[in-house]
Amino acid sequence: MAQATILEPHNAAVSAVRFNPFDEESHYLISSSWDGSIKLYDHHANISAATVKTNAPLLDCGWEDTGVAITGGLDRRLYRIDLSTGNISAIARHEHAIKSVLCHRQTGSILSGSWDHTVQALDSRSGEIFAHLNLPGKVFSMDFIGSNTVAVAMSERHIYLYDLRDLREPLQRRISSLSKFTRCIRGMPSVEGYAVSSIDGRVAIEFLDPREEIQAQTFAFKSHREAGLTYDTAYPINALAFQGTTGNLLTGGSDNQVILWDLSSRKKIKSLPKFGDAVQSLDTDASGRFFAAGLGSGAEVGKQTSEGSVIVCAIPERKSASTR
Repeated sequence: MAQATILEPHNAAVSAVRFNPFDEESHYLISSSWDGSIKLYDHHANISAATVKTNAPLLDCGWEDTGVAITGGLDRRLYRIDLSTGNISAIARHEHAIKSVLCHRQTGSILSGSWDHTVQALDSRSGEIFAHLNLPGKVFSMDFIGSNTVAVAMSERHIYLYDLRDLREPLQRRISSLSKFTRCIRGMPSVEGYAVSSIDGRVAIEFLDPREEIQAQTFAFKSHREAGLTYDTAYPINALAFQGTTGNLLTGGSDNQVILWDLSSRKKIKSLPKFGDAVQSLDTDASGRFFAAGLGSGAEVGKQTSEGSVIVCAIPERKSASTR
């Protein structure tokens, strides 16, 4: 693949990749893995700058600040990791695995979503939990929509929207328009809504404004499918990432592929050459020129993979879009 940088792999499947949102040059990214490690990379120099090991598989990671990562996983603890010293601090705990983490730099808030049907909100300055949200399902994925709206995607297709400034009650309680289990949710750069993906190779674009004429704009499309003689094989779409402010969307699936979509025309821009393993996580840098893919398979169903690759690629320039 042109302009691809293959970084030092983990010893098991990658669970998340995240570019540093505070780095305007987008040199640095972190990744978490089922092998219990966090890695820091300078992808411009193609080096692994740090590796910090915890005692249990990690399911997500995020940046609290430059040089400081937040992560959590199967041992139920939320960790702060100083990437320069390797120091690990447990800062919160759930009753079950932590599946998703978010960091809000402006307020110093850290959110952790768990399979115990809760989201905890931590004030990083005081170290106190200031909100504990009881939810109807296991948390699978979370993201910010704009500065203050938090989207929480759960089991049984539940999606709750919260205002970070007042977490006492959801702004909206929704059911995903997709019929199968949710894999990933990501807020639109336009702040109009979000993209959500499912295990059966579908993506829905849903809008926040509850007015009927706006809700009528919701749409879904199929992707990451292989045609067979008698039936199609649909692969889970594990990862979503928007390309800067363009509105273009990257999707990554268990078919080992990343696809770039133009949502304004509802058409595919390009299917990238397949990777060597399932795409578990995607992120784009601040410039919108690069994406990172975290690869691996098997760990989520108890099978140990030999390694989890992290690859950084240039996002293809737009050409004439093909039909869906």
